[in-house]
Amino acid sequence: MQVLGGLIKLPLSDSLPLPWWHRAPLGLLHKTTVFTSITESGNRPIGDLLISVLDPDNWNRMLRVSCRPTEGPGILNKKFKTISPLNIALAETVTLESGKYHEINIICEPFTGSRKKDYFNEMRKRLDDAGFTDTLVERQLPLPNLVSTQVHQVNHGWVNDTNWRELVEEHFSDDEISQVDLSRGVVSADTQLRLLRYVFPRHGAKTVQIEHADVPGALKELTSALVSSGMNLLSALLRRGGAHPRNAMLVAVCEPHQITDSPEREIERRIRDEIKKLHRRFRANVKIGNGRPGSETIDTHHPEHLIARVPDDLMPKVVEYKSSLPHGKHPIFFSRRFFRNNPHTKKVERVIRRVMKNNSCHVVEAEQNAAGRVIANEVLSRLWISKAGIVVVMRPPKDDSVTEAFSVNLAHEFGVLQGQGKPALLLVDVACVEEIQKWSNMHGVIFLPFDPEQPLEDRDDPSCLANILHGWIDLLRLQ
Repeated sequence: MQVLGGLIKLPLSDSLPLPWWHRAPLGLLHKTTVFTSITESGNRPIGDLLISVLDPDNWNRMLRVSCRPTEGPGILNKKFKTISPLNIALAETVTLESGKYHEINIICEPFTGSRKKDYFNEMRKRLDDAGFTDTLVERQLPLPNLVSTQVHQVNHGWVNDTNWRELVEEHFSDDEISQVDLSRGVVSADTQLRLLRYVFPRHGAKTVQIEHADVPGALKELTSALVSSGMNLLSALLRRGGAHPRNAMLVAVCEPHQITDSPEREIERRIRDEIKKLHRRFRANVKIGNGRPGSETIDTHHPEHLIARVPDDLMPKVVEYKSSLPHGKHPIFFSRRFFRNNPHTKKVERVIRRVMKNNSCHVVEAEQNAAGRVIANEVLSRLWISKAGIVVVMRPPKDDSVTEAFSVNLAHEFGVLQGQGKPALLLVDVACVEEIQKWSNMHGVIFLPFDPEQPLEDRDDPSCLANILHGWIDLLRLQ
C-alpha cells in the first residue's frame, strides 16, 4: 500500500522532513535508526531518496512471511520459534473476525555477519515441517541499484545532517540535476517495502486538487484534462473525505511532460483552461498549489487551532533551552525590571521563587551578558519555551533615574505571552496601579495588585503575594 500526499517544499538545509501521516505507518519514531539511500537514475534525470529502518545491504536476503491461521493459544510462539535462526526485523500480528483468525506479517533478515546467502528454501521447509501449510514465504521485493547509503537517526520528525544535496551533486551530472527541482519532493510511504521515497519533480511541478461529482467516468475525464494541459502525473489520490456531499476529491502531483521555460502562471492557466472544458455535470472545482513547507508536515493539529511557529532565527536557541528544562517541572517565565534602590524588590523576588519551587515550577528568565545587558533574542527564546509567565511591576524609588514602573520591556514581554496564548499573571505594586492604567492598550486587561509593604506571606490574607501566586498556579494545573 502507498500512503500519498501533496508536493512538499524541502528546506535549504540537508534535513529531510518526515510527514506525520507517513511516519505513523512506517514506525519512524523519535531516535529511530534509519538508512538513507540514493538510487540510480533509472528513467528519471536523477535517482530517488529512500529512507527505511531496514538495512539495504541485507535487502536481497530478507524474507516476508505472512499467514492467517485460526486463533489459538501459542500460535504466535510456535511461529516465532520456527522462523529462527533468522532475525525478525519487523512483526505485525492482530486478532481478527471476532477472535476467529490471527493475521501475522513478519519481515526477517539474517543475523549481522551471517555469510549464508539463501534462507528461502530452508525457511519454506521448516514451516512445512511444522505444519504451517497456510504460510506464504516471499523474497523481499528488490530495490533499485543504490549509489549511496548512510545511517542516521530520526530527530522529532526530521532526519538531520543527511548531506543529500552534496551526494546528489557527486553522483549525477550538472545537466541531469538541472532538469529537476531539488527544492521540492513528491513523498510517499511504501508500507509493503517499509520505506519512505522522495521523488524530485521537474521544474514547474504543481499540486492540483480537484473537487468533483462522485460519478462514473469522472476520474478518467479529470486525468485526461491534466494530460492535455501538458502535465505528467507523479501521484494521484482519489478520496471522498474533505469533499462536499456526493462529491469526491482528486489530489494529484503533476510535473510538465518535458523541460519547459513557461512561467508558473502559464502552467497554472493551462491546467485551469483544460478543467473548465469538462462537462458541467462533473462540477469540477480546481485549486493549484506549489507545495507545502516541510516544517508544516511534522506535526498534526486540530483544524480549528491556530499554531504560532518559532521564527527560524530563534529556533536553535529555543531547541537548546528547551532541552535543558528539568523533567516534570512547569516552565514559567519570570519577567521583571526590579529597581536596585527599592528595598522591597529582593523580598518580592524571594517569595515568587520560593512559591514556584514549592509548586514544582521552573523559573525561566533571560540572563545578562558580560556587559550587564539582556539581549532581546535571549528573552524571546525563553518566552517560547515557557508554558506561562509572571510579570511583576514595581514602583521605582523617587531618587532613581528610572521614572516608569511599567516599562516598554515589561509591556513587550507581557504582550508576547498574550500573543502566544499563554497564561500570564500581571502583578502590580498598588502604588503603580494608576500609572499602568495610563497605557491605552492596558484598558480592560486583568491584573492583580499587591502591597509590597505588607506581609508577603500570610495564610489568613488572600490578597498577600504568596496566596495570589498559589491560587494562580493551582489554576494552571487545571488547564
